[in-house]
Amino acid sequence: MMRLNRLAAGVLAVLAAPAGAVQLDYTLELGLLHSDNINLSQDDSVSQNVAIPGINFTLSQQGATVQALVRGVAEYRNYLGNAFDDEFRGQLDGIVNWTLLPERLTWTFQDALGLQPINVLQADTPTNLQQTNVFATGPTFRFRLNPVLRGQAELRYVDSYAEETEEFNSRRLLGALRVFHDLSSTSELSANLQTERVDFDEDDLERYTRYDLFARYTSHLAVLDLDAVLGYSRFDYRDRDDRSGLLARATLGWRPSARSTFNLSLTRQYSDAATDMMADPGAIGTGGTGIVIGDVSIDSGVYLEQRIDLGYAYTGERLGLHVVPYWRKLDYEQDARGVDQRGGGLNGEISYRLRPQLRGGFVMSAERRNFIGLDRRDDDTRYGVFLTQQWTRHWAWRLDLLRGERDSTGDGVDFDDNQAYLRVSYTR
Repeated sequence: MMRLNRLAAGVLAVLAAPAGAVQLDYTLELGLLHSDNINLSQDDSVSQNVAIPGINFTLSQQGATVQALVRGVAEYRNYLGNAFDDEFRGQLDGIVNWTLLPERLTWTFQDALGLQPINVLQADTPTNLQQTNVFATGPTFRFRLNPVLRGQAELRYVDSYAEETEEFNSRRLLGALRVFHDLSSTSELSANLQTERVDFDEDDLERYTRYDLFARYTSHLAVLDLDAVLGYSRFDYRDRDDRSGLLARATLGWRPSARSTFNLSLTRQYSDAATDMMADPGAIGTGGTGIVIGDVSIDSGVYLEQRIDLGYAYTGERLGLHVVPYWRKLDYEQDARGVDQRGGGLNGEISYRLRPQLRGGFVMSAERRNFIGLDRRDDDTRYGVFLTQQWTRHWAWRLDLLRGERDSTGDGVDFDDNQAYLRVSYTR
């Protein structure tokens, strides 16, 4: 657990320094969950009630010395029928920048704490879940070459840790050199060189060094945002063939009106579980049933990720809509420590304000995953309705009725699960 507390120690040490005011917003919850298949079994389902007290918080500070944004959720699950041992679950995404020399030198603390499956091929039952943590810290030095050209040098120590999967545990040293050119007040072009040395705790896992060379273009206009990356990645191994390939990412955001937003994201990059978790720690404090369980295969393997994400969001006075279809492909190639995957899916939510403080809606997610080499296909769906009311400025309640299903070509892993989840919350 000491490895999970490093960001907290860094945050407390930095925030203790003289700086601007710290803002802490939080929500306290007390929930009761009923499931008719808490063990997600095909033939031996167990009905169970679960009491879930929890807290959802955001800590922020924007001062001359310290800039911080830490978001997290923690909950304790008491299985009232003793189907599983009681457990604590946590999720956190935080970054703290400590200014040592104004406009020159800062020190960064960053952390991503999540809940991930031990075995990605099994259902997300309490016995198949583990806490994972990726912590990074180090200095950033900034310098100016001329009025439109700036430079930045970074050094980071990164530590990854999983409760159960020991091959995930690693120590990394990452260095980066970046040069930024201001094309205009709204656009920027940069050249980036990164190198990362990865050392695993387990002696039989091979060390490697990663190199990334890429250009990045960003533009922020009134209704259009663009972030594009193009470059090259290389992995140097000691005892096997090196690996290299194209690095390409592009994200486009379009706001045709004050109520509507479209997003498109295209990705082709090499990654691994720890890098993925630090780059995208997942939604904090969202979802119908508390902490969001990740879908990363927790291992030491490096994979080629190809992904397409679309998104549309509409926020009206009464109607709200959010739809995200996606497709992805993970190739471990010669790295036998992971399972190749192909698949796609859809996440969506539609809500309607029935009264000034009463809102109801429908949520759904559907995903198909093909596990290449295992001759297995999983079709997972989850859908349901919710109703929530803001009683007063501080007090609210929410009821979710959800159904989850898995249809798989694997043996004995199909299941269906019906849940009812009632929560009362107090927000400061």
